[in-house]
Amino acid sequence: MYIYSNTSAGLLFVVTPKPLGEFTIRDSANRVVSCPVLGSAPCEDGYRTTLDASALELWTLEKPTLYTLEAEGEAVRFGHSSLRTVQNKMVLFNDSPIYLR
Repeated sequence: MYIYSNTSAGLLFVVTPKPLGEFTIRDSANRVVSCPVLGSAPCEDGYRTTLDASALELWTLEKPTLYTLEAEGEAVRFGHSSLRTVQNKMVLFNDSPIYLR
């Protein structure tokens, strides 16, 4: 199971070898967090399920919020964050520019 985020769109993607069945997302206090399924489609690595991540807090250096996704006997911890580059000009962490040395 592979999990990644698109924070600007408020989406969470879960890639699994077969379609994602029932799942649960829990925060660090073990409370269930609601992330409705928006869709699922085959991809080159199996199936990609798109979830609404609007209920998730962003993972930041100041507040490293972690979640656990449990499905089919497997549990994966993740932080809702994104890291991307804009051409060769800047690095964006959660859609905000950061400086790297």
